[in-house]
Amino acid sequence: MNPEQPTTKPAAVSVGEDGKQLPTTPEPTSNVPNGVNAGLGFHLVSEFVSCIVVGIAIGLAIDTYAGTKPFGLVGMALLGFVSGVYTMAKTAKRYEAEAQAPKQ
Repeated sequence: MNPEQPTTKPAAVSVGEDGKQLPTTPEPTSNVPNGVNAGLGFHLVSEFVSCIVVGIAIGLAIDTYAGTKPFGLVGMALLGFVSGVYTMAKTAKRYEAEAQAPKQ
């Protein structure tokens, strides 16, 4: 077996009404419990959205007090977007490193 290829369980054979075998996909094996990936996805999305919301709020505050409509809002929304992407990438890299680390 090639160590670079992921291992899979053999798929169950499904048979249609006409007796022909239906195409099936193998079920990937994983050590990750159900729901963990959904939690990770929710974590990443919530970090991304919160960075954008904070950027927009700061931009609105700058526009209100400095009278620079809409430049503060646009600039801080873009900065929030960049910050959200950076934070998501950093968090995903941390989760990947934890998943690759040997279990003790």
